[in-house]
Amino acid sequence: MASQLRYKNALMWVKTGVQVPQTATDKDLKAGKYRYKKKDWVVKFQQKNMNYLCKGTRSHKWSASMIGRLRYQGRTLWARVYASPISAECGPH
Repeated sequence: MASQLRYKNALMWVKTGVQVPQTATDKDLKAGKYRYKKKDWVVKFQQKNMNYLCKGTRSHKWSASMIGRLRYQGRTLWARVYASPISAECGPH
């Protein structure tokens, strides 16, 4: 899994900062209440080790994307998720 911070620049979302990788451990994974084919599956993973030092105080829209890789029965599956944008008084580098 890896997370990447993004900011809105005109019409495009631009990557900024470093991509933050993280490997899931048992304490990071939260078993959900959802079931699939009579089995419980992990449905939540949170990455909390991202930080970013602002440059300037002009307001920008910010978001983050997260990509994850799952290996299952010899196949590699990928998923990408985008966070809901927020406005913050923080400028990109």
